[in-house]
Amino acid sequence: MGGAASIVEPSTNSSGGPSESDFPKYGVRLSFCQQFIESNGGKAVFEGLSTREVCEKFVKPPTEKPHCSYCDLLRQRNSNAVGLADVFVCHAWSNTFLEVCEALINQFKNNKDVILWFDVFSLNQHAEILKSFEWWTVTLPNVIKEIGHTVTVFTGWRELVPLQRSWCLWEIYCTVKMECRCEVFLSNSQRDIFFSDIVTDPEGIMNLFLSIVNLENAQSTIEQDKENICQAAMGSTGIVKVNNTVFTKMKEWIIGTISAEIDILSANPNGEKQMLLLKSALGRIYLQQGDYRNARIHFEVLLDPFNAVFGESHEETLQMLYSVACLLVSTDNLHDGEELYNKIIEKRKALMISASAMNMNCDLLMLKSQHRLALIHEQRGHSDIARDLFVSTYDTMVQGLGKRHIASLSIMGDLAAFYDVQGEKEKSKELYTLCYEFRKEVLGEYHLDTIAASYSLGCLLSDLQENDQALLLLDNCYHHQRSILGDAHEKTLQVLETLATIYDVIGNVDKAEEMYLKRLSTYTNHYGKHSEITMYKKLDMGKWYEEKHLDNKAEKYFIEWWKYNLKIEGPNHSKTNYAEDNLKECMIRLGKLEQFHRLIANANTNTTSTNSKGKITKH
Repeated sequence: MGGAASIVEPSTNSSGGPSESDFPKYGVRLSFCQQFIESNGGKAVFEGLSTREVCEKFVKPPTEKPHCSYCDLLRQRNSNAVGLADVFVCHAWSNTFLEVCEALINQFKNNKDVILWFDVFSLNQHAEILKSFEWWTVTLPNVIKEIGHTVTVFTGWRELVPLQRSWCLWEIYCTVKMECRCEVFLSNSQRDIFFSDIVTDPEGIMNLFLSIVNLENAQSTIEQDKENICQAAMGSTGIVKVNNTVFTKMKEWIIGTISAEIDILSANPNGEKQMLLLKSALGRIYLQQGDYRNARIHFEVLLDPFNAVFGESHEETLQMLYSVACLLVSTDNLHDGEELYNKIIEKRKALMISASAMNMNCDLLMLKSQHRLALIHEQRGHSDIARDLFVSTYDTMVQGLGKRHIASLSIMGDLAAFYDVQGEKEKSKELYTLCYEFRKEVLGEYHLDTIAASYSLGCLLSDLQENDQALLLLDNCYHHQRSILGDAHEKTLQVLETLATIYDVIGNVDKAEEMYLKRLSTYTNHYGKHSEITMYKKLDMGKWYEEKHLDNKAEKYFIEWWKYNLKIEGPNHSKTNYAEDNLKECMIRLGKLEQFHRLIANANTNTTSTNSKGKITKH
């Protein structure tokens, strides 16, 4: 959405422009979109034009003199093509206008009289409106709620442009927040591409969405709009909450779209192959998201149908087996996972021998299975076997696929980690550096795999005492993780902990304290100030201050830890006694032994009083 809002006879604000309360709710009937195209020269004239270009060529000229929106112009002409909107259309102005219309017409083919709030027609393109914090957080959400149904249109499935626009992200978020119906529309051609991509690489699709949905990195034609949207997000719910809400809705849409297509295909005698591939893709999505229960449910019923339809040695069957093996290993069943990986390797080798393949070793599925076997052997402590598998598989992948291939980058990172554990730091540094730079180039700076590579490289550089570069990488890593996953995500907190440790090691106590306090604040806000995990972090904070001879700061954390254990465990529990000893030593160093004894005496008095009140008297 772009532009400004007004109606035919707008009220005005102090600057003479339309009032922010004048948000138009009129839209055009779906059938009008086709009429509009035909009346302005037909599809040939509109071919390749973006919505922005259509606005300049065909919307602004006829509405310039009356200084109104196209909907208002139609109302003035008493056209029945305009009315109060039923559906709010969320789209990017840089997308092709014809493709947006095609997606809408295709999805609403049984309801051609649906009235669309389509910004290019609904908004006055000649007027600006003052959009205050209240406008973003109250006015716009309430209009979306009143309309009650939002559709986001993707005209380029692989580009996902609306998810890179500030307006669109905020509109989707407001739709979910106001508990309105929220859908995603694709044109027929884009739906075909979507299903092809989701079958080929469902994990990559989910990672793509996660890396793209980021309000801080989104774009807006008017930079001030982006700043205002970010301020509205921070002031109302937080940018991370907006990102997570939009990503969750997109994930629901992907899973729902796949499931709906599976239902359609199940009734089609010719659709069995595609149905099985989509079921496998759905299982892989659940696996990647850590939903092992649903992944297992999907995979358990697929083996026999895959064998029957594709054959037990077919690549699609083996890809499904590979996913099952990954599920087994992820749930700590290394033995059965290893057996399946070996089975896949044997069958791929046999197939290539029978086909007289020129390059038998460069088979992606076989190489990925060998990579996984290397990880299993490393986990078991079989370093020599793991090294041989890692190195031979990595060399083959690089030679056959190139260093920038996703599979090559995956094993590159794991081989770097292996060298790191084995103490071969320079080898590790070389590979971590390549992995980070290539992932940034291929996947983008904000992709989770790129961020993970930056963390690994930062930790290694810290081990090598290259702390300036390490801190730069890890600081960026923290901000990216926080923006995408949230403050309280375990990976974000892990980076924060690492930053604090490095600052501590190099003697920057102030920065270390800042990081540790930020960590404690995150636990407090997320889990509650008296939760067990927060209290343990408070103990850690007290111990850190004690180590730095800052007993005046450690004291309050030791008091809180002691009081917590006194309440939860009771006065005679070993944890309470341990907490009391920590507190006593701290207060002795502060010259507060007398205050300590009073504190203990008061606590004992209160405990005795509480116990007395709790006794049941028999009459």
